[in-house]
Amino acid sequence: MNRAKGFTLIEWLLVIILIGIVGATASPLLQHHQIFQERFFINDLSSMLRYAHKVATMTGCEVKISYNDRHELSLSQRQSCSGDFTQKVISPYLMSENRDYVVSIPRSIVLNANLPIYIDGDGKVYDQSHQWKKKLILQIKQQQLIIDGTTGFVYEKS
Repeated sequence: MNRAKGFTLIEWLLVIILIGIVGATASPLLQHHQIFQERFFINDLSSMLRYAHKVATMTGCEVKISYNDRHELSLSQRQSCSGDFTQKVISPYLMSENRDYVVSIPRSIVLNANLPIYIDGDGKVYDQSHQWKKKLILQIKQQQLIIDGTTGFVYEKS
């Protein structure tokens, strides 16, 4: 007997039903990608602020966190601890191959902050007017990143 090869109608219906169930459960996650973008940006910004504090205290030279025209945040230091902020801070990540430490701001996110921010060699944080502040607040939609002005500690508040 030569048996026909292929799928039965019931097998096809089961596959279509399974695809429908998977699609129905996964589509809400894919539609709300802005929530993930916001979360990743907050994590990246927190890491950048912590790293800037470590670099400033380790080298004893002031670090500047600033916004550039490419919709990015970047770190720079004074050349030999004096003069302008011309020396870029290198990324700590191995995969970056000695590139500047830059965090891109997604287009869907509005960062409300008084930039640039400065961190001196003692780890104290200053605002754009070079005034020491007890704490600096960076607002990202409903989230706040708060930087303690004395210790440079970064924490999040909803």
